[in-house]
Amino acid sequence: MKLKSTFFLLLLFLISGSLLPAQKDFRPSHFSAAAGSGIVLLFGDIGNMGIGNSYHLTGTYSLNKWAFRISFMYGTVSDSDEGTVNANRNYAYHSTLWQPSVQAVYSFFIDKHRGFNKKKLVRYWDRWRVDVIGGFSFPYAVVAPGNSFSPTDPSTLKNISPAIPFGVGVQYGISKSLAVRGELMPQFVFSDYMDGFSSPYSQANDFMYLISVSIIYNFPAKQNSGAVYCPY
Repeated sequence: MKLKSTFFLLLLFLISGSLLPAQKDFRPSHFSAAAGSGIVLLFGDIGNMGIGNSYHLTGTYSLNKWAFRISFMYGTVSDSDEGTVNANRNYAYHSTLWQPSVQAVYSFFIDKHRGFNKKKLVRYWDRWRVDVIGGFSFPYAVVAPGNSFSPTDPSTLKNISPAIPFGVGVQYGISKSLAVRGELMPQFVFSDYMDGFSSPYSQANDFMYLISVSIIYNFPAKQNSGAVYCPY
């Protein structure tokens, strides 16, 4: 009798479970888009350190700890010899920069946040991410000379060059859809003409720093039948 009762309860449990609506699998989306602004620092042959503004758009495809992204940056930077050892030379410049780039991102620290969606199903998203970044870029500079700077070769005022960006980033997830991110991105440039001038005493190419803050939007994930997603 006891065995029959146990069998009946088990059968009832299986039937009732099959009649319940299936939970959805809320997997995080692989795609995100970002927009932001920042500061450009250029170490060239005019002045000491050129300072300017930048604006960028980024599209990212993420795979757990790895992410791959395409970015486009627009910026301006300027400097002059005023107050430097070359003050008597009296050169100045204003560079407008356009830069496409492709980058790989590796997150060596990820802190997951556990939350719930409107249907009270468990939902995880990244609360903190700390990562390293590397890639290739192609900055294109259009230079407006200033003060006494008048280059003998006007072609140096328009210059495109390959470059290698590398750096670090920190990202904070506000929700499953939104995040904020800060990055410090030094950049080796294979050109000495980002400011339109190469000194005969120059021993290295120009060098850039990109410091930026972004707002990130994670696209909605597809909902598939199955168990509730748990990344652990």
